[in-house]
Amino acid sequence: MVRLAEAQLAKGEVEKALASFDKLLELTPDGTILAGCGKELLENNQYTEARKFLEKALASPIPSPDSRLDFAIALFHTSGAEAALSNLDQMPIAERQGDWYLLAAQLQGSMGRFKEAIANLNQGLAASPNRPDLFFEAARFLLDYSHHSEAVEFLQRATHLFPVDPKLLLSQAILYALLHRQEDADKTLAEMELRWPEWGRPYLINGIILVNHARFAEAKSLIETAIALGDSDALAFFNLALADMGSSPPDTNAA
Repeated sequence: MVRLAEAQLAKGEVEKALASFDKLLELTPDGTILAGCGKELLENNQYTEARKFLEKALASPIPSPDSRLDFAIALFHTSGAEAALSNLDQMPIAERQGDWYLLAAQLQGSMGRFKEAIANLNQGLAASPNRPDLFFEAARFLLDYSHHSEAVEFLQRATHLFPVDPKLLLSQAILYALLHRQEDADKTLAEMELRWPEWGRPYLINGIILVNHARFAEAKSLIETAIALGDSDALAFFNLALADMGSSPPDTNAA
């Protein structure tokens, strides 16, 4: 039944999928199955249905901490940030790990409580210091709310702890560019191109930054390298077209 419901969701047959999930809700008290269904529904933006599964999963004898976090996300989308944060606070302090603090910070941020949110981010990174993904998500959260200086600080800490994590270094380069620290951005991207010459994304990001600075010839070469290395999504071709149009003379046919 679980596989059937997932397959129906994947095909876009939402009504059939929700009917299958409703049958599942009646069929089993198994907390693991219920939590898994809740997560699947969350990932497909079916928050009301997910909430029913996760509420039942939390009532099982040994609910997983992940169920509490997923339930708080479902609550956020159905009842608001205050209700979600109140529910999240019910988790014992001893069970709180980095993901708990990150979610709490995200909820507080949506309510404009940035001082508390940043305190929670710091606690989360202290609770799970060996997870570079948390540093990345924390920096992304701060960027979403234009807290650029705090985001720089988080990423500098992260790249010191995880110097070979490419996603963190790339995020740091993007942030430097957003803050008009072009020399730092260039240095970070050049270091990445040397360290991971087969990865197209640093070349693409570097090319996009150069397009934004009207350095079209340099940008075109870097973006073409990124595409040759397999980083060939719409973003790459759009910026390549901008570089063609910005060249002297403009290459309209190529664009």
